[in-house]
Amino acid sequence: MDRKTKIIAVLAAGALAILVGSSVARCTLAQDGGEAGPDPVSQEQASPQETGRGDEEEDAGAADGAPKGFSALAGSSWTSEDGGSSLSITPTNLVVTSPEGTTVLYYALDEESSADGSLSATLSVSQTVNGPQQLAVLFVTSGPDGSQRIVCDELGGAFVRDVAEEAHVSIGNPDEALFDAFGHTRDEFEAVLGEFAKGASPHATEATWDGEVWLDFNAGTKLTNFTLDDAANTPVTVVDDGSGELTFR
Repeated sequence: MDRKTKIIAVLAAGALAILVGSSVARCTLAQDGGEAGPDPVSQEQASPQETGRGDEEEDAGAADGAPKGFSALAGSSWTSEDGGSSLSITPTNLVVTSPEGTTVLYYALDEESSADGSLSATLSVSQTVNGPQQLAVLFVTSGPDGSQRIVCDELGGAFVRDVAEEAHVSIGNPDEALFDAFGHTRDEFEAVLGEFAKGASPHATEATWDGEVWLDFNAGTKLTNFTLDDAANTPVTVVDDGSGELTFR
């Protein structure tokens, strides 16, 4: 092969190398582009903001502090269908008072379900704070007139929720120091206590003052506590929020 032929051969080999190199580069770019392209599945997925929206709504619902289900019955009072016994429900106790005496059951809510205005609740109950527990199932039904009925074997039968149009509660240990501290009369205190008892404890007739008044000078509020004479010894807090009006908690 002469010198001219060698040069032509070298040029041809170089052109082939460039062509092959270009083809490889193009293939590589095409593959890289395919890998970097959008995934059809990922395009159909919701954005992080959209996927998080349901969780946020669920969290907001869980944060709702309004009482629901069995917890809404705390503070209510009931009378047995035969009229011989009464039931008081507190956040931790079921208190049944009958001619034979008073029975206190300590409970913890295990589970509950509701449908069509009816409620069923499974409780772990015991006769002492740390005593042996047994399961009790309560059924609460609502009538068309708004009345409520509760049935539980451990309570000894069926009870109907009390409804009082008016309730009068007197202060068992009135003290002028209390009335002077609040600037309200005994009648005004007893009116507020009666309003509370109307919904929470219609059987209560007397409230005992605990002898303490709490003042918040910055907020201008005052509060004091009473205990009703019902079977559950229901506590009541009376407040003056600075507006000059008495309310209860």
